[in-house]
Amino acid sequence: NRMPLHAYGDTRDLGKMAEFLVGDGAAYITGQDFAVDGGALAFGY
Repeated sequence: NRMPLHAYGDTRDLGKMAEFLVGDGAAYITGQDFAVDGGALAFGY
């Protein structure tokens, strides 16, 4: 597997990001794009 994290994501990974974004920890975040891709974008996959 050539993925940087050596695993493909699934719907649970997207759910975890959504849960974070609606929580208090993301209260100061605005106008961002989040790639939930296991590092693939950063490594050019």
